[in-house]
Amino acid sequence: MIFSLVGYEFNLNSPIQLGVALFEKLGLPAEKAQQFLQGQLTGKELLEFTTQLLDKMAQSGNNLGNSGLGTLA
Repeated sequence: MIFSLVGYEFNLNSPIQLGVALFEKLGLPAEKAQQFLQGQLTGKELLEFTTQLLDKMAQSGNNLGNSGLGTLA
């Protein structure tokens, strides 16, 4: 699902590639990038970040049910 949002495949295990996809391509809040990549977000911040990511996915017009995330929505 995230690959279709950013328009290309990348290594999900690479913090750099994941950061580029989330913060540059998807436009998620850049001020959280360093904290996210270092695993330093608080529970509340992580929840807010995850909510923003899911909102981006929903706005893309993709069907969350086909992504395996339908049960989270």
